[in-house]
Amino acid sequence: MKGALLLLCLTIPVHGAEQSRLNLEHADRAEGSGTREKRLIGNVRFVQDEAVLECDSARHNADQQSAVLQGRVRFHKGIQRLYSEQLLYFEDTRRALAEGNVKLIDSTKVLLADRLDLYDPERRAIADGAVVLLDTLEYLRITGEHAEYDQDRAYARVTIEPRFTKLDSIGSVDLTITGTIMEMFEDGDKIRITGDVVITRGETLARCDSVHFFREDQRVELFPNPIAWQRDDILLGERMTLLLDGSDLKGIHIRGSSLVRSKIDSAGAIDPPFDLLTGEEITVSLREERIDTVKVRGRATSYYHVIEDGEEKGLNKVLGDRIDLFFSEGELQKVLVRSDPEPSEGIFYPPQDQDQIEGELREELARVPREAGE
Repeated sequence: MKGALLLLCLTIPVHGAEQSRLNLEHADRAEGSGTREKRLIGNVRFVQDEAVLECDSARHNADQQSAVLQGRVRFHKGIQRLYSEQLLYFEDTRRALAEGNVKLIDSTKVLLADRLDLYDPERRAIADGAVVLLDTLEYLRITGEHAEYDQDRAYARVTIEPRFTKLDSIGSVDLTITGTIMEMFEDGDKIRITGDVVITRGETLARCDSVHFFREDQRVELFPNPIAWQRDDILLGERMTLLLDGSDLKGIHIRGSSLVRSKIDSAGAIDPPFDLLTGEEITVSLREERIDTVKVRGRATSYYHVIEDGEEKGLNKVLGDRIDLFFSEGELQKVLVRSDPEPSEGIFYPPQDQDQIEGELREELARVPREAGE
């Protein structure tokens, strides 16, 4: 999203003390001749340096060096286009206040707002009321009720119900992030969202206090203590990273007190009906949105039920320094356990001997917040 919010600021150059004035090039009719304030009607056109201002009618006050443009207002500068119902323009400072169906277009970027206040040479901009920023090249959309932009710092801040949306190539919503405050650094290379953050991607939801989105790396960092779930499957830890490949999720990395809970698909009644992985780090790799491998590192523990033809045959508990699980079409195919210097440990519990291990599994599952998945 490089430069996405640059469109918030129309940078009209000021050439020192000898700056040019706002010149009237055309109007069908002028009222107030002989006074310092004129009302201009019909096909009004002003020019100041590279900026062109057009409208249906205007009031120009030479003493105050200002103009109020109304009715199909158009403000052109280079490839930038600003449209609104009304524009208050100050020719000495080059400040412009646009109101009513504001639309600012710059190449592949579009900004919509109820009001837009452009400052120059301070190079700041403030947008209010139903703010929508679209970047059709990066397939990104940002909305909110208030946005501020500082071009010199390459920094933007969006507040009042900010929402970040990543679209796929056909315009469908692929990823949505909401929070209390949204900040953009380096003109969108990094986006930070804080305060009651909720991430939505298809049937997957995640919650945390802070999210960092890195555009170039296509990486989303969630912290502290994020929790993500899809139906009854849950992931949690102290920090979580989502790795994207365009519109595809290719990996999840969980660090610190990591846990993955997955619902068992069985024809019989199993209590508790979950498999569980815990460790210091868990990495989930996906292929075509399905789990391909899971790697657990550091105090790795796995509880998984053995299911054959939909029936439970027993419960395995495995402990080691490293556990690798390999899947095919969503089904667990192989488990590798390694430890050094202590040996790995694996115990199989048939159904008649599962009472103790099921109680242990329930204690581990109690780490999952009750509200998860609701």
